[in-house]
Amino acid sequence: MGLCDLQKIGRVTFAETFSLGNSPEAMAKYLAQKFSIGKLGEDLQNPDSESYFAEGNGKVAGYLEVTAGGITEKWEARKVGKFRLKK
Repeated sequence: MGLCDLQKIGRVTFAETFSLGNSPEAMAKYLAQKFSIGKLGEDLQNPDSESYFAEGNGKVAGYLEVTAGGITEKWEARKVGKFRLKK
């Protein structure tokens, strides 16, 4: 799985989750900024973060982002930053 897969599933799952209550213009702006190939590449290179894909029937169905916990020692505690699945 690569950046394009992450971009596609990220945009789809974010829009499915947060479209209601946001204007189409605001949603388009957010998706363009937060799910650009450049931004996603930076996110994947963050040493305090790990990303995983969920697959179903040979297709990407979701993704999980785990990050090191805030004030604790690196990786002593972890938090799920994002966990999204397609409808």
